[in-house]
Amino acid sequence: MLAEPISFLINAASTTVGVDLSVKNIPSNSGFELPLTGGVGTGLLYAAGALLVVGAGLLFVRNRRNTRN
Repeated sequence: MLAEPISFLINAASTTVGVDLSVKNIPSNSGFELPLTGGVGTGLLYAAGALLVVGAGLLFVRNRRNTRN
């Protein structure tokens, strides 16, 4: 991305732009390393959350059955 915006005017009489809008392709993400998202860490958190929900549901059902008897 450019540091400063490029201003230009588009109207019905003109179809050309007076500014060179060529884009330079910079390999390797311009030297920045993107963080790793997803993967095993989030999968473990999802599994732990699912176990908590199932466990809470089982406790609720067991408590409800004990209350009825």
